[in-house]
Amino acid sequence: MHFEYRIKDQHGQNFVTFTVHQWVDVFTRKEYVDILLDSLIFCQKNKGLNIYAWVIMTNHIHLVISGRDGKLSDIIRDFKKFTSSQIISAIENNPKESRKRWMLWLLKKDDKLWFWEEGYHGEEIIIKSFFDSKINYIHMNPVKANIVGKEEDYLYSSCTDFMEQEKACQTAVLKPNLLHFFCRFFAFSNLANFTNRFIYGLARKLTFSFCISFEVTCSGWSLPFAEACRLKVPRLSSLTFRPSFS
Repeated sequence: MHFEYRIKDQHGQNFVTFTVHQWVDVFTRKEYVDILLDSLIFCQKNKGLNIYAWVIMTNHIHLVISGRDGKLSDIIRDFKKFTSSQIISAIENNPKESRKRWMLWLLKKDDKLWFWEEGYHGEEIIIKSFFDSKINYIHMNPVKANIVGKEEDYLYSSCTDFMEQEKACQTAVLKPNLLHFFCRFFAFSNLANFTNRFIYGLARKLTFSFCISFEVTCSGWSLPFAEACRLKVPRLSSLTFRPSFS
């Protein structure tokens, strides 16, 4: 693996790619994809893995990730080792796998597993423009592969979550503004002046705080980790975070 593609900052955000050996199309079957998803969830919950964006293609996966405990390389090593043994075992024990013989011939030699290609082509992300370009690259992968016509139609990626999060943020910013104008109108009603000022002041304070917090969350670049959104994938209820850039 080339030095320039090693992970240098174990706390930083990195774009990584894991490719199946010989580009074998393993992930055309849901049961093998589920092993990846379950392992990613485990790494998030137990190993300090942050996932910002992701896509699972037929023979490789792209991720934008970081490690909360500064051990990202260790997490990647353990993830690749575990998924290698689990997926090859699933192939061996799958009675419906018509490709079993030639897949095992390519992925297993003399009882030694060779599921993933060596390395992961890590690229550190330190500016927002590079982050945006990688997110677009990840989400457009299924479109470029002619699997779907629109990136949001692909099941195994974070594209839908990004779209839903941005939509939710826009709605959240809009609603407090409407509440603000309602409270402003309400303040000039026939209630006592003290009650008017109290209600208007409290509502205005809560409203502006709410707007600001959501605007920061939507922009995603002022907080260490913004509010999480659910990954819309069966059996995967983990979190996608937005990164922070100085």
